[in-house]
Amino acid sequence: MSTNVLSRFACLALVAVLPLGFVSSASAVSYNWTFTCVASDCSGSGTLDTAGVPVPSSLITSITGTMGGSVISGLLAVDAFGGNNNELYDPAGPFLLSLGGVSFQTENLSKWNIYWGNPNHVFTDVPFLSEGGVFTISQITPAETPLPGALPLFASTFGIAGLFMWRRKRRDSTSASAETAV
Repeated sequence: MSTNVLSRFACLALVAVLPLGFVSSASAVSYNWTFTCVASDCSGSGTLDTAGVPVPSSLITSITGTMGGSVISGLLAVDAFGGNNNELYDPAGPFLLSLGGVSFQTENLSKWNIYWGNPNHVFTDVPFLSEGGVFTISQITPAETPLPGALPLFASTFGIAGLFMWRRKRRDSTSASAETAV
């Protein structure tokens, strides 16, 4: 292969790979949540994850913790219980959940739905309960993402390849000028 073809290949490869470092995708956001019932012992707390920053809303993708003294076993699908849509709204806004709210099941097979209703409410099927309460969330600050160990190796490989191509080009131009002088 000629030096020109190699340098073009290296440039194309660099141009193709460089944008990958700048691609920003929606990443999950985690929140601590609590629900405190007004009258009975149906309070709960835990962690929920969303598909991204809720502006104006984001789909809740998972929920963990306890509710009414039982461990949460999983998030229920949209429209599975109580008309839930499993959406979290912007924490800076006037409400956090919609009228559909978020639904999940606990290990004792009770289904729960926490929804907005001024104030927030909780609804469960076993035992039947519909009660007001206070729902709060706070965002969990993510840890800094470390630099992958292969990235410096990848960059140094391109640097070394560039150095070899520069030396070869310089040697070829020196030998071409020496042949012209003869």
